[in-house]
Amino acid sequence: MSEPASSYYLATAAPSLPHEPLRGRREAAVCVIGGGFAGLNTALGLAERGTREVVVLEARAPGFGASGRNGGFVFGGFSRGEGALLREVGVARAKALYGGTLQAVELIRERIARYRIDCEPTEQGVIWANWFKDAAVLRERQALLAEHYDTHWAWWSRDRLRTQVNSTRYHDGLFEPQGFHFHPLNYATGLARVVADAGVAVHAASPAVSLERNGASWRVRTPEGEVEAPQVVLACGGYLAGLRARVDAAVLPIATYVMVTAPWARACPRCWRPAQPSTTRVSPSTITGRYPIRASSGADGSPCSTVRPPRCDACSTGTC
Repeated sequence: MSEPASSYYLATAAPSLPHEPLRGRREAAVCVIGGGFAGLNTALGLAERGTREVVVLEARAPGFGASGRNGGFVFGGFSRGEGALLREVGVARAKALYGGTLQAVELIRERIARYRIDCEPTEQGVIWANWFKDAAVLRERQALLAEHYDTHWAWWSRDRLRTQVNSTRYHDGLFEPQGFHFHPLNYATGLARVVADAGVAVHAASPAVSLERNGASWRVRTPEGEVEAPQVVLACGGYLAGLRARVDAAVLPIATYVMVTAPWARACPRCWRPAQPSTTRVSPSTITGRYPIRASSGADGSPCSTVRPPRCDACSTGTC
């Protein structure tokens, strides 16, 4: 995967601490490969539980991959729909799994506050907007969530939705109040700071080039060093690159594209209602996810939005 020359998140990132590459040999209780959300939160969880001698190896810099280049929305659930989850694992297991994702949202929120991670958390919730006129799909989902997952999303009529998003493209919707938005790269680099402060060794520019058994331990080699540890956590996502064939075979890389426009406050002041000064996710009920948001600031400090809708219905030309 290629490295982006720049991005909105890089352009608006807070200053972060440098992390030196791994040089030489060292031993650890746990070696975490990957310095994104999964790897850094794993390391932090270990440190919070008193585990010493934890090492994080990151091929580039903390948050380089998808963790620092995503939509920035935090909410519960799986890509697998709630109905499919019920059919495949049963009611009790599905509820437990779904509940775990809601607990994870609260853990992220709590860690941001406890460790004072400056990642612009915005508590505006998530709107699941109906792309189609038929309200049955969202009504059925609302009922299923309430009955089997003890999760209650508010129904928004079309008129209510229009108070937030001034477009006739969307019809009714569901509002998930627990979801929120943050600056993902700032969250990742903030986690790296917290983890390092907790005594975890975080090494950037240290790609794991091999992973092999060495007696009761594992040996992880990088271009300039190696780590010996009885426990290894693979948190590489789509960058696994053949370290462990069985795990690699289960990883399916996906892509997300983020576009940054000129500030809408000048181009189309009527597209977004002034009552929402920052971020509410609008997730249409389509196969391809689209989520227009209004970001807190652009690279030049002015408000901007990350996704342009298919058509602006607030303007006479529809081309702003």
